[in-house]
Amino acid sequence: MVSVHPFDPISPGEIQLAVKTLQAALGTSLRYKRIDIQEPTKQEVVPYLEAERLGNPLPQKPARLLQALFHRSDNGAFYKALLNADTRSIVYAKELPKEVQVS
Repeated sequence: MVSVHPFDPISPGEIQLAVKTLQAALGTSLRYKRIDIQEPTKQEVVPYLEAERLGNPLPQKPARLLQALFHRSDNGAFYKALLNADTRSIVYAKELPKEVQVS
């Protein structure tokens, strides 16, 4: 994957990565409501932005995190997942309560 700035928008390749990773881990088809970037916290990104602004060597970038909201096709359960695009791994995938709705 190409190196991206912490505030770059999600790329088509990152969306495909999220879909492939979740499909492989959950073993069923999924219906996606949203896949997007979860921006890093201010504490994580300020040292990077300061070094970038001053022309100093850049510290390690914050992890590139992707957030996905989806329904499992087998049982209809609604999930929220966080994936690390750098390590191509799932940070967590948790089922949300039935009364949770996302527009």
